[in-house]
Parts: sequence; structure tokens; C-alpha cells
Amino acid sequence: MNMRMQKLFTRLLCCLAVGQALSAPAGDPPLLIFNRVRFYPAPGKEQAMVGGKFSGSNVSPNAGFELLGEIKTAPAPNQWNELAIPNTKPYRWLRYDAPAGSYGMVAELEFYAGDRKLAGSPYGSIAQREPGRSYPRAMDGKTNSVWETDNPDGQFVALDTWDFSAVKQPIMEPGEHRGNIPVSVKCPTPEKGPIQVTLRCSTPGAMIRYTIDGTTPGINDGVVYDKPFTIDHTTTIVAVAFRKDLAPSPATMWTYLVDGSTKPGLRSFSIGNSLTQSTARMGIFAHTAGYLHEYTNFTKPGVPTYSLWEGFASQPKPEWTQTLEAIPNIDEFTVQLRDFDVAHEAKHDILFFNLIRAKSPEMQPWFYTEWTERARYQPPGAKVDLSRGVPRYGLGKLTALPTDTGEFQSSETKLFPARSWEESAGAFLLYVEEVQKKVMETYHDGKRPRVLPTVLAVGWLKKWLEQGKVPGLDLNAFDDMMFHDCVHPGPDGQFLIDSVWFAAFYGKSPEGQVLPVGTNLTAAQANALERLAWDVVRNYPDCGVYEEGKRPCGKPEFASDGMTVTLKSATPGAWFRYTLDGTRPTRTRGYVYCGQISVQPGIQLKAVAYQSGMADSEVATQ
Repeated sequence: MNMRMQKLFTRLLCCLAVGQALSAPAGDPPLLIFNRVRFYPAPGKEQAMVGGKFSGSNVSPNAGFELLGEIKTAPAPNQWNELAIPNTKPYRWLRYDAPAGSYGMVAELEFYAGDRKLAGSPYGSIAQREPGRSYPRAMDGKTNSVWETDNPDGQFVALDTWDFSAVKQPIMEPGEHRGNIPVSVKCPTPEKGPIQVTLRCSTPGAMIRYTIDGTTPGINDGVVYDKPFTIDHTTTIVAVAFRKDLAPSPATMWTYLVDGSTKPGLRSFSIGNSLTQSTARMGIFAHTAGYLHEYTNFTKPGVPTYSLWEGFASQPKPEWTQTLEAIPNIDEFTVQLRDFDVAHEAKHDILFFNLIRAKSPEMQPWFYTEWTERARYQPPGAKVDLSRGVPRYGLGKLTALPTDTGEFQSSETKLFPARSWEESAGAFLLYVEEVQKKVMETYHDGKRPRVLPTVLAVGWLKKWLEQGKVPGLDLNAFDDMMFHDCVHPGPDGQFLIDSVWFAAFYGKSPEGQVLPVGTNLTAAQANALERLAWDVVRNYPDCGVYEEGKRPCGKPEFASDGMTVTLKSATPGAWFRYTLDGTRPTRTRGYVYCGQISVQPGIQLKAVAYQSGMADSEVATQ
């Protein structure tokens, strides 16, 4: 079939599918039917798309896919190609599976129902050949960017089309349609109870299930909605609609803040790049615990602190001024450290601290500690080439982080090259503590800046998953949680990060208070992550909740297999700091232990155990 006939055939199928959608049962909103795909091959890699398959599912994002079409011949180079999909069934999740051995190699993909391009949320394989080549590049609307993975086989790109081809998203009343969790500066005003809540769905024959524990109901989970119900205290409701012949709807969720059952909240303001943007739901999570929290951020992709100062705040641009003026008072202010030049970073942190303190003299400054990139962590079976160094995402080139190579040196202790994810986490924290120390040399007004030790939660998450401490999850979940698009955390990882923030800001455990709205977590999994977050904050001396004690922790004990050293103590739940240069560690000096230490030439290992509510142990020497 020539190209002209192929296009005519595609259009005919489009018209048939659209006609079927429009002739759906009366009252049933039209469903969009995937029947056409456009694709643009990576330059010179046209043959790599031969055998690529398109499929759809109404079961879940990762299961139940049915084959709908396949690329049989090499697409034309340097142009858009089309493939007709002989499909008349609505599917919520659409997927392209790249052929074995292809490494992905797609510049752009577009799914269509007739002439309408399908919108939704992309997702895909967590793998990229180099920075800027992860799966979002296949759906970013740009044909000059390429999706290319570091693994030749089993690679895919998919699209969640929301409720365009599924049961319609439930509507929750009172209030407007409550869709996916918004990023809101303002906290909702508490309402007077009791409140009668009504749920409805415009898809005929749909059944609605809802939960009040923050989890997303499945077909057999939660309460079946049959009539309006009344709430008289702060309640979070998550609702999903189901019908047996269609995919379930996206979740609708909302926290009704009811007078008499809320707590005073904080106003937080955060600046940084996209990893700070990943905390945008922190206020929403605080609302589920009943706190009247107001969250605001000012972020730009990939930028360090000095770029925000020089580009937006030093000679204020309107968007910076408008953001700052919209916040009446700031209680908690965070900066994200990414410069790796201690003096330069400290200088610009102080400039921001002074600026914010002029507006809010009692504000608490925080250093938000991000974590090492995915290439530092190599999941089982991954084929990651680190010969050119560790990718430093956002900078457009491959370069090793100085905390990973040991090139950055703390004034407190000598760093050695980090040979594991766990050691990278501890080294990154040392960099942030060094910036804090530099800031404190000259910043003496206002509250002492503290460290948000998020990196410790991420460092220990890997170990917890390996050890089965998060029910139903193993190490295979780590990438999706912390590197959902190869760089940023997914919803479940964001929940862990925001739980650390909540614990640090409010000085309380999030367990049993903060609910996992908008995540894939079960209640048990959410509780495990909240325990980890609180364990980190409670036992990191600089978060403001650490308690001194008189009874000393059990002395560290060393176990080695010749390649790695692990630490334990007779005190359950003890934390450890260690040094590798023979100097004396304390609970505020040296690496924080995150599960393992590599044996390497020249190290002289010493460790101390500590725990909130106890005295430090004796220092142990290996």
C-alpha cells in the first residue's frame, strides 16, 4: 500500500471510530477510541522501530495490555509517519513497546482518536542512555529530542489518557470538581460541620467506591457509595468510579477541613529547581493531617541558587515580586543546594535568608538536601556505562559529582570515593553540612539555618526495600519511587520526601496523621515510609527535635565480608556516624551511615552510635 492509500485508509478508520463514539448510549459521555498513531523515528535509526508494537489496557498502567498494531516496515526518515490502528474499543492506557535490541530510539510519538490527539500523563521505562534522553522525550512535542535507553530490551513508552476513554472521573460535592491534587498557594478555609457529601459519576451504570484513609480504592476496596453521607470532622475522601466494560476512572480526592477539628498551620516558601517542585504537594499532605498549611514555591528547571538570585531576586522581576508579595508571612523557608562550590553557595543562601528575614523576621531557614542521581545507583541487571562519569542531570553533560568521587573535601573529615549508593547519600549530606558551616561563619541574625536531611531517607529507602521493610515492595520499586522519569521522584517517592518535610517543620511523626492521597501506596506501605521519615528527622540532631540522654548507646560493632563493612549496635534503632581517615566521629561529625561502607585502600574506619533520648556510645575502631 503506498503512502497516499495508507493515509486514506487511516482516515476511514478514524471516521468509523469517531462515529461509533458519537453513537454511544444516550447520556453516556463520548469515549475517545485510539485508532491512529503518528511517530517520528530517531535520525538514522528508522530500522530500530520495525517490530514496535502498540497496545491498550483497561486493567492497570502495567498489566492487561492487548496488542492493537505493529510497525511492519521501516518508517520514512526525518518525517512524521502514520499507522492506522484497527481498533473500536476504548482503552485508558496506551503503550508502545520498542523492539528487542532497539534501545527505544524514537524522537516522537502521538496517539490519536480520529483527528484528536489524545492527552494524558506519559510514563515509561526508567532508563536513559545519557541525560535528556528519558521516555518524556518521546512525548514532549519536539522532533529534535530522542528517547534512547541504556538497556536494549524491554523498553516502552505509555500514556494514561485519564477519563477520555474510561469511566468518567467522579464529582464530589459540595465544591467544584475535585480532580488530581492541585498545587495551591492558599489553604482552603475550614467549613462548618456537619457536611453532607455527595458523589456522582456521569457514566451510566458506574459504581463509585471511596476511602477515608487516603488510599486509592480498587474494584474490591473501600466503601461502595450508595447515598450522600455526613461528616462532622476533618476528613479526606478519595473516590474512583468503575464499570465492568471500561477502565476505572482517575481518582477524585479532597480534604474537607471542618471547624473544630483543624490545627494551626505554617506558611512555607521554597526556592530551587524541579526537585523542589517535587515537594509541591507538601501542603496538601499537611491538610490531610488537619493542619492549615500554606505552601508556596518559586522554581526554575535545573537551576542552582545563585541563578535564582541573579536572574530573579537581585533586581526583582515581576514574577518573583508577585510570588513573594502574595505570602503574608513566612514561617519556613527552604533553599536547595546544588552548586558544589561551598563559598559561592553560602554567599547566595545568605542573600536569600536576609531578603526573606526582612519580610518575616522569625522565619526558620532550611537547607533542602537532594540526593545523588540514578546512575550512581545501578539496579539489578542494569547495564549502565559510568566510564564517562556519573550523569549530573540538568547540566546537559556527563560529569562526576564531587561528593561521589571524593573530590569535595569536608573541613571535618576526609572523603573517599563513594562506591555505593549508600555512601553517596552520606557524602552528599556532608556537602550540605559544609555549606551550613560556611553560612554560619557570617550569618548571625535570625534563627540558625537547619538541614532538611531528605537524602538520608532516600539513602535508607533502598536498604528498607532490600530488607522487606516496606510491605509488598522490594528493590524493584526503588526506581519508580525516586527516579520516575530518570530524574524526579514519582508520587510514592514524593510522599516520602514530603513526610520528611512535615516531620521537620511540625516536629511530629507523620505516621497515622498524613494520608497518602494521590499515590499508589497501601496504608501499610505509607505507614512504613512515614516511620522512616520520622526516624530520620528525630535522630538527625539538626532538625530541632533531637533529645539528649544519659544512658549511652551500645558501642558500634563491625562486620565485614572483605568488600563491605556493616555496622550494628546492641541498641535497637541506633544511628551511626563514621570517619574513614582515622579522626574521631561524633553524632554531628563524619558520614551518616546509610547501610554499608566499602572496603578500599587507605581507610581507617571509626564509628560512633547515637539515638535521640540517649547518650552517644564510645567510639569504636575497626
